[in-house]
Formats: sequence, structure tokens, C-alpha cells
Amino acid sequence: MKASLDFLKSISFVRILLAVVVFSLLIFLLSKDVKKTTVIFVRDEAIWIKKDSLDQKLFEPLAGTLRGSLVSSSTKRTIAFLLHKEKNIKSGLYVLNVNQKKLLLVQEDEQDEQSITDFAWSPRGDYLVYGYKGKLFLYRVISQKTKEITKGPLPSNSLLQLEWPKTQNIYWWEFTADYEKESPTPIGSVAKLNLSGYYDPKNKETVIETQRQDGFLNTFTVDPLTLDIIFSVAEGEDKGIYMLKKGEKAPFLLTKQPAFSQTIRLSLRGEKIIYNCGVNIPQLCTMDIKTKHVKTYPQTRTSSKEQIVFLDWVDDKTILYETHRDVPVGKESEEYTIWKLYIESGKKELFLKNARGFSL
Repeated sequence: MKASLDFLKSISFVRILLAVVVFSLLIFLLSKDVKKTTVIFVRDEAIWIKKDSLDQKLFEPLAGTLRGSLVSSSTKRTIAFLLHKEKNIKSGLYVLNVNQKKLLLVQEDEQDEQSITDFAWSPRGDYLVYGYKGKLFLYRVISQKTKEITKGPLPSNSLLQLEWPKTQNIYWWEFTADYEKESPTPIGSVAKLNLSGYYDPKNKETVIETQRQDGFLNTFTVDPLTLDIIFSVAEGEDKGIYMLKKGEKAPFLLTKQPAFSQTIRLSLRGEKIIYNCGVNIPQLCTMDIKTKHVKTYPQTRTSSKEQIVFLDWVDDKTILYETHRDVPVGKESEEYTIWKLYIESGKKELFLKNARGFSL
């Protein structure tokens, strides 16, 4: 009897010890700075990678003109991007296999480069989802095959921004307008596609849930841990930035200052957002989600001829953002620059000149 009690005590002690070790490990990991150390970008008709201040050419020549930004998978082994038709290159969505230096055309864009609206990698980087002619398609990297995952065009026929924060859930932003009215009011929505049925061999059905918001919902982001949605309404009486908690029906207001362009980005720990808060002239703002405190960075304020086209977090204290400016006739028609911003001090510095389409 005593031996049994001693044995049970020893098991309890081991469990407590393991719990302490796991808790200490979690505290250690949370206290460490989360940082993205690799930057991929386009310069001089080639794709480059910058790591620890060392620039290395990944792929050349990059025939055709880049549309938007590069989007690298979580493994960094594959990079997706849109190319504009040039010479022998078709307009469309491409995937670059970094190790094999192989460029594959996933989907040709046949309709004046408006058919492919957006694309996003799965969390594990094994699938690429993209919107094409109002439908959703999945491209599987290992088989190089594509399959439609929606039955026919979606109601709005628009898939303007895609995010894939969790394996079974894909989100997108869409809008519709009632043109029978004299002043059509765009109705924005964030739609969610549940892929549980797609991954289950016994059930091939997919379920689409939609959260609509009056006014022009112009951009959103999803917290990959909580699946809370943060979105911006740029026009109408209810303009501002909102949060919709997972499982709740009504969003709540974070700030009456909306984001402009598709620029809301959540920090790596999910504590802050950064966005373009400039009404006519772009400039950056950050907001602490818990306190709702907004900080403006006037040093990022650009001219009316310059736009902030992309931004992302390097870590919780540093941001990279890309600007695009038209230059006078006779020179290069466009000028792209990537800047680094330290959010605590507000210090801004040049990161890359004549580079564009960066991905972290």
C-alpha cells in the first residue's frame, strides 16, 4: 500500500515538474523577439533575397513586368507573383520554385489583366489559393495541379483580397453596389470559406459564411491565432477601423480613422496594426489594439504623386514599406523605394533603392 502511494506521489511530482518546464519554456519563447530576417524583392529584372545584410540573386532574367508584390510561402521555397505580358511571357500568375530555379505558369490572365484578383499561400505553403473570374481555385505545389473549390461564380464576382491564416479557413474581401439608386452605396463584406469538407474525403462540400458591413469595406486582416477580423470602412457614416471577434456577430469600433488602400497589417504578436492613414497624401499610423492609442508618423508623409503600395512588419518594433512615384518624362517612368521605419523612435531610413515587390 505504501509503495503504491509512493509511486503515485512520484508520478504527481513528475507531472508538476513537466508542467513547470513547459510553462517556463513558453515564457522564454514569448519573451524572445519574433523577427523576419529574410527579405525577397525585385531589382534589375531579377529576384533577389536579402538576409543579414547580404544580397543574393535568386532568379534571372525576370521577363515581364511585376504586378503588385512577391508573395513567398512560409517555407520560402516557393514564391508567387503576377507578371504583365512582355516578349515571350504571358500575363498571369506564376510560381517560382527557389531550389530548382523553375518558373511555372499557374493561371494565364486572359481578360486585360483583370481576371486574377488576388492570391495567398496556405499556412504550410503546400497550396496556393487564387481568385479567377469570380471563382476560387487551389493550386497544389507537389502535383502542380489546380482545382476549383467554389461552385460557379460567387455573388459579387469580386475577390479583391485573399488571406489564408488557418489551414481550413480562407478569407476574402468583396463588394457589391446597387446601381439602381442615384447614389449607389457600395456594400463591403468579408467572406469566409470553410475548407473542412474539401479536406474530408467523405464530404466534398464547402461552406461560405459572409460578414457584411454598410459602407465601403476597403481592406481587412485576420489574426492567425484568434481568427479575429480587423477591417476598415473608408466611406459612409460608419467609416473607421473595426474588430470582429471570432464567434461574435457585431463588430466594435477601434478608431474612427479608416485605413486607405489595402494596407492594414497586424504585428507579429497581434498587439498592434499599421496602416496608411493619409486622406489625400499617404502617411503611416500605428494603433495599439488593447489601448486603441493611435500614433502618427509625419516623417512617412509623401507627396500627392507618391503612393505607399505595400508594408509589413519585420518585428514588433520595425516596419518595411514601399513607395511608388511617377517621375518626369525622359527618365524612368516609375521609381520604387523600400524604407525602414522604427515605430518607437519614429526614425526612418532608406532600406533599398530601385527595388520593389518585397516579401518577408
